[in-house]
Amino acid sequence: MTLVKQVMTFLFSLGKRVSSSRFRLIIGMGLILGATSIIWGEENEPLRLISRIVEPQTEHVHSSSLTWTSGNQLLACWYQGSGERQADDTRILGSVADPESGVWGAPFELADTLEFPDCNPVVFTDKTGLLHLFWVTIRGHRWERSLLMHKTSREWDTQSNQPVWNWQEVILLKPGDGFVDAVRQGFQELDRDESMWAEFAAPYSKLILQAAANPVNRQEGWMPRNHPIESDSGAMILPLYSDGFNLSLMAISDVKDGVMRWKASQPVVGWGPIQPAVVERDDHSLVAWFRDSGDGKGRIQISESKDSGKTWSPAIDTDLPNPGSSMAVIRLSKKTAPEGNSVFAMIYNHSEDKRNQMRLALSMDQGKTWPMEFSRGLGGARELSYPSLMEGKEGRLHVSYSEKTNRGESIGYESFDLSWVYSGFE
Repeated sequence: MTLVKQVMTFLFSLGKRVSSSRFRLIIGMGLILGATSIIWGEENEPLRLISRIVEPQTEHVHSSSLTWTSGNQLLACWYQGSGERQADDTRILGSVADPESGVWGAPFELADTLEFPDCNPVVFTDKTGLLHLFWVTIRGHRWERSLLMHKTSREWDTQSNQPVWNWQEVILLKPGDGFVDAVRQGFQELDRDESMWAEFAAPYSKLILQAAANPVNRQEGWMPRNHPIESDSGAMILPLYSDGFNLSLMAISDVKDGVMRWKASQPVVGWGPIQPAVVERDDHSLVAWFRDSGDGKGRIQISESKDSGKTWSPAIDTDLPNPGSSMAVIRLSKKTAPEGNSVFAMIYNHSEDKRNQMRLALSMDQGKTWPMEFSRGLGGARELSYPSLMEGKEGRLHVSYSEKTNRGESIGYESFDLSWVYSGFE
């Protein structure tokens, strides 16, 4: 056992032995642990744990994702390198949390396409226990020319503590001519003033329509950011977005003869709705929230689907602020929710122009309002962004996020006891 694991295991055992009212234990371990904090409950259980998956460093580390594997491993992934789409050394790395101490292990490689950047990883474990990794390989150092990659694993190597991959593919989507019609209709429904013009500057909507007419443009550059969902109908719905179109769509799976086949939904049209986070409501409709990549005041955008994700309403602004950064939204288990209610959880940057704080919000009415909001911040951080949110099997809420401090870039991690969250952290 490493020194870090020994220290964390001792702290957890210490917390369990102390019989007192709730208290906060802050551990400053310098070069060993950085900043770690634990809040213990009245029953001596860790209510909140704050640590790091990746310690501050000079390389760019960004866009993390979490999943709980069928073998009960808490797995995180992110991309890391000297840059993003223009850095050919950028690769997908992963780490697993130690089940005893909660300390994250040494990073290992999940995907690395030789001489091409790999970015935007998403890990997900489906209902059958199959582990999925989605990401993009960047061609020509352009987001809009990226290829959507996918591989799966059903085995776990206990010696290396890593997944064993058994399938890999390029997901090819083929939005048809209906894509153009849907974009045109969406902009017409939004009816936004584009009267300002110049001979050399066509209206924004016209430029998007011109690009959409090219079938190659429609088939490339669709990127993941948030977890897919498995609908009650059995389909996997993978939310995607395009920096070329500044729009989003869903890749919807159809399993035939044991092979996953993917079809593109109609686009989600709006003024910059990207990086969707999708949740299924009790009535089986779908709702998605989006990063605002348009102009004007930054607002989280929202769209709905009544047909299992095949078509979507035009994206419109909500009241929630957004500084041009992704958010994560999940539906929590009714087993842990108060009185068995349907509860949605969202973590996002609560600001129109800054990424220096994050807020956890809960909705008790299927995402219509978010009355329960809690702010959080990590000492010394000047930027917190791109969260991943997951409910664990043990009744805890797990969060990872990109972090920038005066010591470099890192991937932060927190977990919360859900009963404590529902009580308002009281």
